[in-house]
Amino acid sequence: MFMHWFKKLSIVSAALFAFAGHANATSLALSYGTTDYLATVNRDAGVEDAFTFSDIYDLDMQVAGNFSFLITEIEDLSYNIIDEGFSYGLYDVDNNLVTTPSILTPGLYQLRVTGSADGFSGGQYYLSFNVTTPVPEPDLGLLMLAGLTMMGLVSLRKSHAA
Repeated sequence: MFMHWFKKLSIVSAALFAFAGHANATSLALSYGTTDYLATVNRDAGVEDAFTFSDIYDLDMQVAGNFSFLITEIEDLSYNIIDEGFSYGLYDVDNNLVTTPSILTPGLYQLRVTGSADGFSGGQYYLSFNVTTPVPEPDLGLLMLAGLTMMGLVSLRKSHAA
């Protein structure tokens, strides 16, 4: 009887250690400006060696604009992320990888960050999102300057004719 109970307990314990990865789901609303976020991947109780994590950030782009993000690992004595396994990607609402996230339309996106951590307390990384207004094309400014010049010439001509 005791061996049967011990066998079940060992199977459950092994399953818990195998799936000891950390999953974090966070929602961030992004509008114009910079949004900074410090992400901490905590080591779960009982996990002794390196462990994997998978963090998901639901991004709500509230405005259209130029979009950029920066992910930086923060090295600390008690937090360490293993560089070889650290990866991330931006996905749209249809689960497609966005390969050129420079200009995004308003909508929902997901940033997925995965990796391995082996620090005493886990790992930390820093996220910085930046949304800026789109810069007008140079030809639009030239056309506007040409139009203002023409209006000035017409005004000058009328003042000389009078």
